[in-house]
Amino acid sequence: LKEYGKKKTKNKTKKFTGKILSKAKKKGPIAAIIGTIGGAGILMSVLFAPGIALMQLSETLFRDLNSQLAGINRTDLQLRKAKFVSGTKGCGVVKIACRFKTMDVDKATKMYKAQGIDVEFESKSSFGSNRGRIKKMTYTNPQNNEKFTINSPEEYEKLRKSNIHFRIADINARSPKFHAFKNSPAMKFLRKAKTSFAKKLNGNKPDELEKEMKKETNIKTPLSQPNLKPEKDQDGKETGRYTDENGKIYSSDEANRLKETASKIEKSPRTSKLLTQSAKGVMITGSADTACSVYNTSRAVSFAAKTARKAALIRFAMVFLNTESAMRASDASPEQVEYVSKKISEQDMRETIPDESKMSEVKAGQPVPMIKNPNYRKSGLDSTFYKQSAYQDKPKITLSNQRFLTGGVMAGTLASVNETIAKVLGTKSPRDLSKKCKIVQNPVVRGGSLAVGILTGVGSLGGTLLFTLGGSALLAFTLPYLISQLGEIINGNITDDLVGVDAVDAISIGTSGMMNGVAREQGMIPLPVDEMVEYQNSNRQTEIAYENMDRVIAKTEPFNVYNQFSFFGTISRSLLQTSINLQTADSYSYIAAFSKFLKTPLSLMSKPVNAATSMKIKPERYKQCNDETYKEMGVAADSSCSLLFGLPKEAMEANPVDVANWMAEHGEIDPDSEKGEAKDNGEEWNYTKFLKNCIEQEPGAHENIEESPDNGYQCAAPENREKNWHYAKYTVSKNWNETLDGDLPGINNGSENTFSSGEKGEVSEDGWAYPTTNDAKITSPFGMRNGSMHRGIDLAQSGDASGKPIFSARDGEVIAAGPAQGFGQWIVIKHDIDGKEYDTVYGHMYENGVLVKKGDEVKAGQEIGAIGNNGQSFGAHLHFEIWDGNRFNGGKAIDPQPIVEKIINHESSGEN
Repeated sequence: LKEYGKKKTKNKTKKFTGKILSKAKKKGPIAAIIGTIGGAGILMSVLFAPGIALMQLSETLFRDLNSQLAGINRTDLQLRKAKFVSGTKGCGVVKIACRFKTMDVDKATKMYKAQGIDVEFESKSSFGSNRGRIKKMTYTNPQNNEKFTINSPEEYEKLRKSNIHFRIADINARSPKFHAFKNSPAMKFLRKAKTSFAKKLNGNKPDELEKEMKKETNIKTPLSQPNLKPEKDQDGKETGRYTDENGKIYSSDEANRLKETASKIEKSPRTSKLLTQSAKGVMITGSADTACSVYNTSRAVSFAAKTARKAALIRFAMVFLNTESAMRASDASPEQVEYVSKKISEQDMRETIPDESKMSEVKAGQPVPMIKNPNYRKSGLDSTFYKQSAYQDKPKITLSNQRFLTGGVMAGTLASVNETIAKVLGTKSPRDLSKKCKIVQNPVVRGGSLAVGILTGVGSLGGTLLFTLGGSALLAFTLPYLISQLGEIINGNITDDLVGVDAVDAISIGTSGMMNGVAREQGMIPLPVDEMVEYQNSNRQTEIAYENMDRVIAKTEPFNVYNQFSFFGTISRSLLQTSINLQTADSYSYIAAFSKFLKTPLSLMSKPVNAATSMKIKPERYKQCNDETYKEMGVAADSSCSLLFGLPKEAMEANPVDVANWMAEHGEIDPDSEKGEAKDNGEEWNYTKFLKNCIEQEPGAHENIEESPDNGYQCAAPENREKNWHYAKYTVSKNWNETLDGDLPGINNGSENTFSSGEKGEVSEDGWAYPTTNDAKITSPFGMRNGSMHRGIDLAQSGDASGKPIFSARDGEVIAAGPAQGFGQWIVIKHDIDGKEYDTVYGHMYENGVLVKKGDEVKAGQEIGAIGNNGQSFGAHLHFEIWDGNRFNGGKAIDPQPIVEKIINHESSGEN
């Protein structure tokens, strides 16, 4: 039975069902195919289909963690209603408000026509080029040919509520659930995380797939020691202090500690290795002399976790999510599906693990007692954070899964260490502690230098606060554990070799980071716990409405395994755990599992697998994260310490047109701007600052006392509430309105490896375009620099330039695109200007930040890449060169500054 039932049958059915699953969506209902197998064959195919676990994982996480759904769904309905002629009168003087009331006629006609909806528009020159308002909408139900005519927003909303078939057609024209992950804000966020929705796995052999997995996930965090030079006085004598490339001054002790920190990080063992060694009482050298040493290390890891680690987990999760999407799109091979499914289904075979509860009682260097492994023989779908999403189980934070938290590093077993530190330092305020311990920046995240917070530890508060880590195994373990985490973040190997429970915990937290990051980029904001609970429960109700539509569709395709509510889809998910047990069991347990499977009543197969959407979120879920910054800000974070984003009640109910007019009246936007661009009105807190501190950066994750003293606190400050909800609603409305106008770079644009943002550069009269967004400034000029020739200029936006678009400076042909010494990744474009060749060079992109390939023809202002911090680079920026002649053969570099300054000043250069 083992040899035939498990090996032979398993192999055959995996290959067979893998092919069926890969074609299911394309072919639609596959009753004819399945019918040839017979009842037992169906069950066997379902049982061994390698993609079922992957589908269940993806469905569950999207159902539980899609923070943006309710906010965008409500805004979508409000915008669509506003576009009817009999809705709000006229178009108004605020141009962006007019865009909220109109649609691109050609794109909207095509969009609705594809769903069986005919639309008649009223167009006027005052609406803008090719824009119109809806006069009449006609829908014919394909089920019974019944025709409906809609002439007003009231009739539109009424039919959406009463006729589920119209609702399905209308929403599918531009779905808030699906297309919100394919629009420009989503692409911008994913690009910052150095990933995309493009397919990740393309090989079929195990070694090929493993290589592709590591390529997609193991991206090092740019980190280098500051370029320290001895400071000299007026007489040229060294003062004993040092300065870096930014002019920051370091004492000799600080300079030495930087080197020591770099050495510790480079030599630090893997966290997983430390966890194993803790059971043997192995001591790692590197004890701390003061509380600040531990506190600063914890803070450095915490802030790195909110950006660098989160990005790594997002990249890891995207491999699995993209493979599942590719499977549904008939674009994943059985081998690719089996590769990722095996990582999910693998069981934890460790019989015992260290007893963490005893670590504080055990003396340093002594073995930690062992206990039975609670995850023994459990697969990935038994993981802590998956079960939270599936069943609202309260997660238990252990040393093992704590290494995946995206903030609040000192949690679970290590929380007592944090409490001790707080008592020693005499304060609990993160900002006060930061000042005491002189944490001035978070360079692990910013990529400019090593963790400066760590170097200020010894002696910074005097000998009275001596805090020796020599007492217990827990204290002796803490600092090496934190340094090993920092090393993993820097070296990009956080997700190496993860399988089973660890893999799914990482996928779950990465998915949460991705979804909340996209929600933030759409314009949503952090909320207090009570408001977030209210918002997330409205999210649940929205998800239920979408599931009801899936159930209607399921009736028409009972054998479509991709629809979780179809007959075949329900069976597959009901028997998922049995399937995993059978595929990984030994001979004896295989027989027992198979026997249990045969006795499974059909009644179980008719029940929905997951009813999480009907479970109300409880406030306790958002009180489990131990991140002191989030607590001080008074905002809700998930138990994995992912900061959550949503819309408060006022924003949910506000009309987008009214909000746009409010923004113009208060001087927050330019009323004459077609795109409704921000306008700095000089107020202490305004929309310009909101975009910089709350959207472009994650609040609470960009600590730099010198540049951002409030660390995003203004984004959640009670005194800014009215402004912030207006800003949030306006940003969400503007982004979604662009999506309704057809802005879908995640579907319509991009290359094999990544997607564009959909942005375009402004082109001057003489054909030149600024090579990035207009807010970028020259940070380093053309000419001699540090003793060598700098053949271009550096351009960067304030804050963080990472992921900002790069535009082609002129029409031309790409003659190089890819790796280049010192540049990381670069693009070189050849231009013909009045019969003479000029080349432009764009440098320091990451691999997935290159959107073009050699031989491509590009236009001036076309997006060709994304700003990175790759190669010999300190901080994200665009290195831009112009060559008179060929860059590779006899050309001469010329100063680009005069040209780009004339472009940005909207002048014709007068010369090419």
